[in-house]
Order: sequence, then C-alpha cells, then structure tokens
Amino acid sequence: MDQPTGETVTVRALGPLPDLDAVVFIRNKNRAFVTGRGPLASETSKGVRRFIWVGMWVLLAAGIVVSLTAVAMEIAERQQRADLEASLRTVDAKVVGCGTNDIPFLYSERNSI
Repeated sequence: MDQPTGETVTVRALGPLPDLDAVVFIRNKNRAFVTGRGPLASETSKGVRRFIWVGMWVLLAAGIVVSLTAVAMEIAERQQRADLEASLRTVDAKVVGCGTNDIPFLYSERNSI
C-alpha cells in the first residue's frame, strides 16, 4: 500500500468516501469487492458452501413437491364435491310424523324414480 492505486469505490454514498489506500483491509480479497471487481470473500470452506448449496436445492425441490401435492389434493377434493353435488336431486317431501323414534321424521317421495 505504499503506492496509490487510483481505485475508486463503485457504490453510492451519502458523503465522501475515504481513499482506498487509507483503508486497511483485513482480507485483501475484500478490496476487489469494494471496488466492484469481485465477489465478497467468504471465510467458509468449500465443503460447507457446497453443503449449503445442495441443501438449498433439496429444500427448494421439496417445497415445490409439497406445493404441487397440496394443489393436487385440493383439485381432487373440489372434483369430489362437484361430483357429489351433481348426484344430488331435489325432491318434494311430505313430513309424515315426528316423534321420539330413532328416526326423527319420515318423508315420502312423489314421482320417485
């Protein structure tokens, strides 16, 4: 850092930013990130990053499968309800009696099929 590099920070700022030569970077890889020339340096090992990457895709796939399963179940339930409602028919009924029987009321159908 003895010689100025002339690099500038490529982010918006509300005030003036210090000269990069005056800033001490603990990790030199972060200089490339600050100047917009590279990604932020990571302290995790490659195995940990790979594990997180694979886990992310597994959880994403599981979420998609669960969502599609829920949609399929909802569609099947709505179809069953529509089939049930289509099988119902309206009948004219005459109440014959209500009492303390096991059957609360009896009715007879006119024009029964």
